[in-house]
Amino acid sequence: MGLLRVRRTEGPEGERVRVSREEPNEQHNQSDEEGDNEADQNGIGVEEEVVEDLSTHFGDDARNEGDVSDGDSGDDIWDDDKIPDPLSSDDDKEEYERREEAANTLGCEELLYLGKTYGCASDFKVALLRYSLRSRYDIRLYKSCAKALGAKCSDVESKCPWRIYCSYERRRHKMQVKVFVNEHCCIRSGYSKMLKTSSIAMLFEERLRIDPKFTRTEMANEIKREYNLTVTEEQCGKAKSKIYRERKASHEAHFSRIWDYQAEVLKSNPYSTMKIETVPGPVVQSKQRFDRLYMCFTAQRETWIGTCRPIIGLDGAFLKWDIKGHLLAAVGRDGDNRIVPIAWAVVEVENNINWEWFVRLLKEDLGLQDGSKFTIISDKQKGLVNAVKNELPEAEHRMCARHILSNWKRDSKDPELERMFWKIAACYTVGEFEEALEVLKKYNKGAFDTLQLQNPRTWSRAFFRVGSFCNDNLNNLCESFNKTIREARKKPLLEMLEDIRRQSMVRHAKRSILANRLKTHFTKKVHAEIELDKEKAKECRRHLACGNMHEVDDHS
Repeated sequence: MGLLRVRRTEGPEGERVRVSREEPNEQHNQSDEEGDNEADQNGIGVEEEVVEDLSTHFGDDARNEGDVSDGDSGDDIWDDDKIPDPLSSDDDKEEYERREEAANTLGCEELLYLGKTYGCASDFKVALLRYSLRSRYDIRLYKSCAKALGAKCSDVESKCPWRIYCSYERRRHKMQVKVFVNEHCCIRSGYSKMLKTSSIAMLFEERLRIDPKFTRTEMANEIKREYNLTVTEEQCGKAKSKIYRERKASHEAHFSRIWDYQAEVLKSNPYSTMKIETVPGPVVQSKQRFDRLYMCFTAQRETWIGTCRPIIGLDGAFLKWDIKGHLLAAVGRDGDNRIVPIAWAVVEVENNINWEWFVRLLKEDLGLQDGSKFTIISDKQKGLVNAVKNELPEAEHRMCARHILSNWKRDSKDPELERMFWKIAACYTVGEFEEALEVLKKYNKGAFDTLQLQNPRTWSRAFFRVGSFCNDNLNNLCESFNKTIREARKKPLLEMLEDIRRQSMVRHAKRSILANRLKTHFTKKVHAEIELDKEKAKECRRHLACGNMHEVDDHS
């Protein structure tokens, strides 16, 4: 089979791509490198795309000067007739399985083909490894450096012609497959020279982070089951040791920089708060060990105090890095119903001590005092509930209705119960609440009795205090925030904190730009709400009652 090459040529009609066939050369290394040099001189590779529209790179913000939604508003909570979407999963194992399933669905022809580009040499090596595992052909690298890699079939006796060559493409700033002879005449041996200790470590690094008890025997069995290739338990044991050894060194180097990061944050953000607490090491006179930290930037604090509704969502989310832990967050809602991250903390576990510490620092930063003028919304995590009770005893504490529902109908799949629950939760008067509750009682007495165990003042709008300017009975504030930082939570501590800080900074800057561009008194979203209310008000009738008091009948 001949060798295919892609060439880019310049002509009077513009740039063209030409595919040519050449006969295979026995001197693979030399011919590949010569072809690569020719590519550098003549521009060999896949045709480049010239993009004039900046929005292709930067999104619609690059050309749209109107109101731009950033996907963090949770607008569905304002629609009383809509049942909220189910809570999305944040489970590490489920996410890992989905990612692995997606990777395993890629066929060999999608992993490697002529003209395919890769971000770096490591990405090409991963694709090469997955090809070897998927096809079960034994291939090996004959050239490996930062800007050029080549691989061929390991079967020397049959003179198998399969080979591939990938090198750096200057025009694209990526690695690109320049030579690919996709033909095997050898027999699959059941072994792969690419399955070395480092390759096995790469395959199971994420799995061992999620499940540290995963044994070397299970690793070898999974490779045999998934790819029908054989590796020894000793190889898997070395790979496992390599992963743990590298993690330990990485953690020590990482946490030694955290105080430098604190100093830089406080230097560049005056009057911000960043507290780091440590605990003694496991051995007497050993180094102090990181325990927890808290961050609240001046810009976020002043934004909440000056522009947001007096409501705060509190929630915790799992960290997805090697070291287990939780990110605690406080999130507000501004006048345009967008989320405003206020403060966050990193702790080992969600418990009474850590939540009380976080709420106390938050209270000091925001001047919440006893909480009498503020509303807190959260789930029913015991440590969080106790912390709010102890630190903000006079605050209105709402519970997320979605979590109430989940616990209430855990053993029931009746959709009618869910519809009735949301109707009860959305009632604005005690009379409507009691009427909807009576309907539930007639439909299912057992479900009615169980719901009576939940305090309605924490989840039904009929009992919410006046003055919060917010009818939230879902903790969409924190759920939206946790969704925006999902990728950040997979990173090491300092990188995660930087991602969250940068996201908050960009969000703050975008809102400021949009606000300054407005030529109306309200945002587009608020104007739409006002117009909708005007339409609904047409059906209302006002009746004089006494003095300046009136009765309004909406005829609904």
